[in-house]
Amino acid sequence: MAYAIRKRITAELMASFALSQKRIEAYVESATKGIADISEREVTAKLLRELTMDRNVWFITKERDTVLDLCQGISRQLRMGNTVFPEYYSEFIERRLQLDRAMEYCNALQDELQFIAETIPCDKNKYMNIVLELNKLYNYIKSLRASDNKFLPKIKKNEGNFCSDCSSVVSAAYFANVNSNGNANYNNASNVNGVRPDFTNPHDRT
Repeated sequence: MAYAIRKRITAELMASFALSQKRIEAYVESATKGIADISEREVTAKLLRELTMDRNVWFITKERDTVLDLCQGISRQLRMGNTVFPEYYSEFIERRLQLDRAMEYCNALQDELQFIAETIPCDKNKYMNIVLELNKLYNYIKSLRASDNKFLPKIKKNEGNFCSDCSSVVSAAYFANVNSNGNANYNNASNVNGVRPDFTNPHDRT
């Protein structure tokens, strides 16, 4: 769905956002119809036509990069999120953050398209259809995010096993004293006869 929307918007980008010459001419005619002198009306109409086109070309050039970046962002974040199959909670959070960003891009793109449709003379129905498709994509990502709760039982089990494994690790204190037979113990780890690591920050020492 994200790819299809991206293709559709790219087509509109190449078509200058469905900029309508007919609507420009209607605007020029409306703006100059009160000028009685034909010559003056034609000169004014030509000037308005050129200014309108220049403004729209400038605006479209600026908006193309913005809209394309947002389209790419949706696809990128959605794909990045879908490449994570969480087995631990940190991975679950990473996947959720990627999907959240994809939803943010959907909202930003909807706002940008709405702004474009209100700014230049174009076929607003095309924009409305794309906005509706983006809304469907947003809801799809939202439901995908909610369905991720299915990973939680396995994550809880894995996290519990991980903690159990950690508890079986030999205390670091055992390295402090080594017998002649090679066995480590912590008999002298806490007094001056043994060796004990100092993990304090050197910047905190006085």
